[in-house]
Amino acid sequence: MNVYQAVACQTSIQSAHTKAQLKANIDHASEMIKWSAYSVCFNDPVKLIAFSEFGILGIPEPVIEDWRKMAITIPGPVTDHFTKLAKELGTYIVPGSWPEYDEDYKKGIFNTCFLVGPEGYLAKYRKINPAPMLELSLSPHELLNEGYDVKKTPLFPVVKTDIGNIGMYICYDSFFPEVARQLAYNGAEILVSVNAIFYPGGDRYLDFMNSCNRVRAFENMCYGLNVNGGATISQSPPICESGRSQIIDYQGRVLSVVEGRGEATTAATFNLDMLRHYRTALMDANLLSQVRTEAYDYCKTPKMKMHPEFAQRDILMYERERIRAKDQDEFYASYYSTETKTNTHSAKWWEGV
Repeated sequence: MNVYQAVACQTSIQSAHTKAQLKANIDHASEMIKWSAYSVCFNDPVKLIAFSEFGILGIPEPVIEDWRKMAITIPGPVTDHFTKLAKELGTYIVPGSWPEYDEDYKKGIFNTCFLVGPEGYLAKYRKINPAPMLELSLSPHELLNEGYDVKKTPLFPVVKTDIGNIGMYICYDSFFPEVARQLAYNGAEILVSVNAIFYPGGDRYLDFMNSCNRVRAFENMCYGLNVNGGATISQSPPICESGRSQIIDYQGRVLSVVEGRGEATTAATFNLDMLRHYRTALMDANLLSQVRTEAYDYCKTPKMKMHPEFAQRDILMYERERIRAKDQDEFYASYYSTETKTNTHSAKWWEGV
């Protein structure tokens, strides 16, 4: 199907630190999916629905015990639940991201989103760029020299479906053009970005997230389904999410947006025929085919250091922040003659969080 509706489901839920709360959150999200599938399609059928980063589970606290307690296996019972819904409704669903436990990496928890559809469970994407100053999840990047199986779990999976080729990424990934670009070169026509942006003023005023959403879609000639959380500080302490989920077309134009926080949905029409015509018939700003790859050498040398020890033992957020701060100071030592010092928080501050 080449013309259909895509829906961003922005949630405002209590973080699920108990099984009862998790069930309540999943039940509520399931009702949002059904409402979206049945009620949003004024003209065209709804064929793609997405939630935000931790938009169903809620945001874990910055301690590894909480990440482990809230972690799921993917695939597993949660993916089975949403697969059943996808088959019932005949739609594709990205139910946000979840802390993922993998038996092969017992000390690490990934931040993972997944795609299900009428065919069943389809793929998962593990966040390549966890936010280094606040996130305990493990990046597959840390393990690339340790035998990480990219055939079993590709770094940048793209799923070919009846509604277009779908790629996914998570929040902080948005700030790195390489993630979306790699997905586009892997065949993506639709970029599903699941986020948990939480600046107190809302990102209407801190506009970098809006800019990233639009530029990622424009430079990769893709539709962008960008879902942010809308939870309040009492629901997900100490974080107050900014909302403003938005859907972008392949020219970087905003098709629809949620104006603010709280629970809401927003929808827009995706037309794959128009996207494919834009890509294949026009030469102006044809940014996928015109990249002069041989001219750029910055990816030939490593930038961010790998830390496989993050998968081998428990490392507190306080320690992780200092490890990353040291890496950053060393990185900028080649830029500036004067010594640089990255800001970090005290162990007492992290205990308070």
